[in-house]
Amino acid sequence: MIRVNGAPLARTHCGDTEVLVYPPGELRVGRKMTNQPRIPVGVFTQVYWRTPDQGFDESRSVKTFIEAELGRDGYYAVDSRPVRLALPKGLGRTVVFRIDAVDVPGFVRVRKPLLVDQASGNGDKSRVVLHRPILDKHFSFNHLRPAVDHSGWWVTASFDSWFLANHAYELPTDESANFEFEYLLDWREAPDATVLTVKR
Repeated sequence: MIRVNGAPLARTHCGDTEVLVYPPGELRVGRKMTNQPRIPVGVFTQVYWRTPDQGFDESRSVKTFIEAELGRDGYYAVDSRPVRLALPKGLGRTVVFRIDAVDVPGFVRVRKPLLVDQASGNGDKSRVVLHRPILDKHFSFNHLRPAVDHSGWWVTASFDSWFLANHAYELPTDESANFEFEYLLDWREAPDATVLTVKR
């Protein structure tokens, strides 16, 4: 996507597309005016789990779509969005978790990951099973690198990047357990040059 910056020399129309005329050597894309429904722009965020004798698989995962907002800088973003993913019963006693924070390239930040048992038996107070680990100490990374000049942020280098827990967690096995994985998600659309540099 090439964003419109500055005033054009002239405007014209070709069908339902507005064409903006700029000086030679400059290329811009005009706004497309249509009555078709807008396709939401956003990211899928997903959590996988496995026992020590299993591999990660789509059947052992949950995900949700989070719509992004278009910022004043012309880039789409997700700002400090709470993610709460309900996990099914029967996860196993010893479980390894993987967070696939986003499914598109860009800048990403995951904060305050928690595994909560909503049915703790203590009235309406939930029991925290996994205590907010520090990602760069307790998780390893795939297709991610630290973002320059942005502490706590990562640059995704592919459509398949993730945070993988370095050890398994012991989970309660009582039938009343009702687990939910929670975290705060931030995502910023990256300029094409940034993504190409990371993938090179």
